[in-house]
Amino acid sequence: INVWKKSRCPKCGSDLFIIKKETHNHTRTDEDKIFEAKLIANYGKRAVVALLTYGIGLVTADRILRRLHKSDKAFIYDLMEAQREFLENKRYWRKK
Repeated sequence: INVWKKSRCPKCGSDLFIIKKETHNHTRTDEDKIFEAKLIANYGKRAVVALLTYGIGLVTADRILRRLHKSDKAFIYDLMEAQREFLENKRYWRKK
């Protein structure tokens, strides 16, 4: 069975899905959920991998997914670079 084939919700018939994640002190808006669902619909498993990578948010995932990657290795390298940048800059953020 190919789990990445086009699937539909048995209740509503939608082909849009989001990743159910536990987040601390952050509520995702409906717009964020729709954006995430569209990323998954357009990019499939690469979008799921990007969105599950620590430090990669919707905007960064979108930016990376839009790039032409000749291989999975190049895609993973871009994710690692973005994650490294996140970790380097995280300490400068102020908690509200």
